[in-house]
Amino acid sequence: MSTLTQNPLLVRISRNYLSATIEVRDDAERSIISQNDVVSALAVAKVPVSDEVARRVAEFVEAVHSPDGLPEGRYEIAVGRPLIEGEDGTFTWEDSLQEQTTDCREDESVDFYNISSIMTVEEDTLLGWISPPKPGTEGMDVRGNTLRPKRRPKEVSLKNGVRLDEDGRSVFATVPGKVVYKNNELFIDEVVEVRGNVDFETGNLDLTTDVVIRGSIQDLFRVKTKKNLTVWGSIEAAEVEVAGNVTVRGGILNHSKGKVVAGGEIVAKFCDEANLEAQGDIHLGKEAINSRVHTEGKLTLSRGAVIGGQVHARYGIEVKTLGSVACVRTEIIVGLHPDELRKIAETSRENAKRRTAMGKLHHVLNPLIANSKRLNQVQREQATELMGRVATIEMEMGESEQEVAELVRLSREAKPYVLVNSMIHPGVTITLNDRVVTVSQEIKGPIKIEKRKIKNYMAIAAVNQLTGSVYELPAHEVDLTSERAADDHSSHSC
Repeated sequence: MSTLTQNPLLVRISRNYLSATIEVRDDAERSIISQNDVVSALAVAKVPVSDEVARRVAEFVEAVHSPDGLPEGRYEIAVGRPLIEGEDGTFTWEDSLQEQTTDCREDESVDFYNISSIMTVEEDTLLGWISPPKPGTEGMDVRGNTLRPKRRPKEVSLKNGVRLDEDGRSVFATVPGKVVYKNNELFIDEVVEVRGNVDFETGNLDLTTDVVIRGSIQDLFRVKTKKNLTVWGSIEAAEVEVAGNVTVRGGILNHSKGKVVAGGEIVAKFCDEANLEAQGDIHLGKEAINSRVHTEGKLTLSRGAVIGGQVHARYGIEVKTLGSVACVRTEIIVGLHPDELRKIAETSRENAKRRTAMGKLHHVLNPLIANSKRLNQVQREQATELMGRVATIEMEMGESEQEVAELVRLSREAKPYVLVNSMIHPGVTITLNDRVVTVSQEIKGPIKIEKRKIKNYMAIAAVNQLTGSVYELPAHEVDLTSERAADDHSSHSC
């Protein structure tokens, strides 16, 4: 708060200028304080004396002169009026469409398996209703300055494929397609819809729009789109590449041949012998069996199991069960992948060699540069060649160091963990960045496995989610000596 003084009173104005308080200085003689003293102090503080302020001035002076004296602390002598920012216009979905916009991961009452990431409507469908923006209200600070809203409220903007009804509120679709409401804009996106399977009748698909497939994607076919994909059936041994999200009502059964790659999330009922890659999270309803799964986000199977295969989830995994009673080899990796750790180590070795090579080049180049004016044609060409080689090495070092720096940033940001609600079976290995835990006995959940400081050193800790108890799990460093180390350390069996 800013402080303005006028003997014998002290006036303070809050930082937002919406409140002014006054108090008697410690060394002041209270018996001689008058209303004029208060008004003078307010004048120095540039606080105008309105009718309300004058009433408070009188109350303050009366309190100062009363037998009980002024209560300890400051007396609020002036109060401003805060401004009220306006509210943007709103759009309210028609009830049947509102149900489709519900996030299945936030509301467990929604049928997880029947939800679609793409909402399609027919022409002349009622989409909902718009409400106009509400203007803001000006305020005033204790100095009498007007406080104006900082932004003008936005209206709901109706774009392609929608129209406003005569009542000025109801909004209808003018074309079939996907309904999008984003950043106060409402519009229809065209959607390519396949009524049946992707098979010999349709051929491979390479599109730029959202895609809805009412059937399945069959073996050996390819589907590629720059937006989102929704499959009502299953994805078999097919090649699927999607820039957005992939939503599959059934399962993904690649038979160890196909692959599903998403620039966003993957949501499916289950995956079996599948190969999944997602830049966003992966959500599976039931299980992941003998699959290779990679996500730059999290893998979630809160009611399912991971049995066999390998999972790499950058930020972590939440699952009901890991492994099986048959001790099926199951590998879980969170944080940095061992291949990335090897790359960091290899980059360090390669750059050490590059620095040595640059040192030798500079040993020859520096004398040439120092005597550049005396060089003959052959020496100039030699100097030019050496400078080019130095520049190439520096560029290679810069690129590799930038890639390593990004990996290190991800490892620090991710804070990976493994959360298991029910059971971890023997035969499971868990890798957290550079440390590996091999499970040889059942571990009952709910348990969270993460890196944590224990006895003044970082260890792999198991945290019981019911009792809060913490104990260290025996772990060893990731073997970076061979590319097969990641597979070798998961060879445990019961």
